[in-house]
Amino acid sequence: MPVVKIEIGKLMNEQKREIISSFSKKLSELSGIPENFNTILISEYEDENIGVGSISLKEMKEKI
Repeated sequence: MPVVKIEIGKLMNEQKREIISSFSKKLSELSGIPENFNTILISEYEDENIGVGSISLKEMKEKI
């Protein structure tokens, strides 16, 4: 039973559904293991809890 863990910033529910579906389909295609055996785990973090270089993702988004 493959397990994929994705750590990412906050997402909308539709984005999570698409990620789960896409990763599961591709994993099944590459491994030959049926999709219903795949487990996809999404851990979301607030932007201020993600550092990119020397600043938080929140600060980076504010600059864009």
